[in-house]
Amino acid sequence: MTTRTWKLELEDGAHTVQLDHGYFSGKRTISVDGRPVVQTAKASHAAFDVGSQQAFTVAGHPCEVRIETPNGLTYRYDLIVDGRS
Repeated sequence: MTTRTWKLELEDGAHTVQLDHGYFSGKRTISVDGRPVVQTAKASHAAFDVGSQQAFTVAGHPCEVRIETPNGLTYRYDLIVDGRS
């Protein structure tokens, strides 16, 4: 399991976004300020997680966590807020 944490400064204050990603199980949980906002399970057709995009909002701002595997062996994680990485 991999955990990534991002700290955001928005107009209403500081926020923390955390991703917990099980790269073999494909399970992922995205939490904002300690509260889960997205929870997914592995897709039944995949032997391992091949990546995804999960959308949610933080204080009215559109956000997205992208999980990519450019080579099938490693993962790259990115948080997009208001269309910016």
